[in-house]
Amino acid sequence: MFRTKHILTFITISILSLLILSGCNQSTSTPSGEAEQEEYVLLSLGEVKAGKLIYFYAPTCKFCAEQEPLLEEWFAENEEALQVVTLEKLDLSERDNHPIGREYGVDSVPSLVFLDEAGEVVAKRVGLQGKAVLSGMVLEQ
Repeated sequence: MFRTKHILTFITISILSLLILSGCNQSTSTPSGEAEQEEYVLLSLGEVKAGKLIYFYAPTCKFCAEQEPLLEEWFAENEEALQVVTLEKLDLSERDNHPIGREYGVDSVPSLVFLDEAGEVVAKRVGLQGKAVLSGMVLEQ
């Protein structure tokens, strides 16, 4: 009985650890894994704040695999307006990028952090994000 309890405890802790350390966060996704659909309008140059959008991802994260093409499509659709925004992609599974993730409080992927020209965090989102949320992150406040 005592041994069985230890084995069950070990299995439970192992499963919880795997779930926590899996590296994916679906906090804003629907059960089907698709980003929630909000009203999305193309951006115009005058309404976009200049800065840098940092995209934290991991190659093994299924939500990152969904976020990547959505992010690329959003950038392409808003190319003119987003000429004042640079996109930086950081693989959080690489040890060299861990300090950068910690600097911005990023501990799960996918995550997006928008910095203004002074390097201050203006917006941060965790989980799979739709185009409307992406647009909201870079709008001039």
